[in-house]
Amino acid sequence: MNVSQHGNSYYVQVTKGERVIASLTAFAKEHGLGAGTISGIGALTDVELGFYELGTKTYHRETFSDAFELLNLTGNISVVDGEPFVHAHLERGHD
Repeated sequence: MNVSQHGNSYYVQVTKGERVIASLTAFAKEHGLGAGTISGIGALTDVELGFYELGTKTYHRETFSDAFELLNLTGNISVVDGEPFVHAHLERGHD
């Protein structure tokens, strides 16, 4: 992970092979971040995507092993049970 800071903002580059959410969570914990916004672009492989189905109140997850272009990643950092929690949504490129 490569990090630079400009004022109150951090620019984080998650490097190839790193897990995005786990890396951002570890970063937030290391820097004592309890709130923040996230945005990003890039590429992903071996990604697990999920969504919450309100009607059945269940999460559905699916893993994709292909490489995808990450067109948009938006989310936030909050604190859940005393620990940083990263919540993110993404839009991936299609063939």
